[in-house]
Amino acid sequence: MVELDGQPALAVDFKSGARIGKSDTNGLRTLREDYPEIPCLIACGAPEPFALDFVEVLPWSSYLSRLEELLRGGSDDIAERGQLKA
Repeated sequence: MVELDGQPALAVDFKSGARIGKSDTNGLRTLREDYPEIPCLIACGAPEPFALDFVEVLPWSSYLSRLEELLRGGSDDIAERGQLKA
C-alpha cells in the first residue's frame, strides 16, 4: 500500500512469476473491499503489461519506470497531490 497524505493511494502486489491469473488478484480484491477507489497493480515477470479485472499487471521494468516517475513527481501522477509513503 502506498499512502498519500496518510490516505491509501495505490495498492501494489509483487509476484515472482510471469503467468498471472485471476487467483493472483485475491489479495488485492480483499483490499479493494475496504478501499474501492484506489488503483491496484501487480508487478511481476510478465513480458507485457495487461489488464486483469480491476488490476493493471505490469512487468517489473514497467513498474520500476513508473515508480521512478511517481517519486520524481511527474506531471500526471499521484505524487503531485502530496507526499508519498510506502
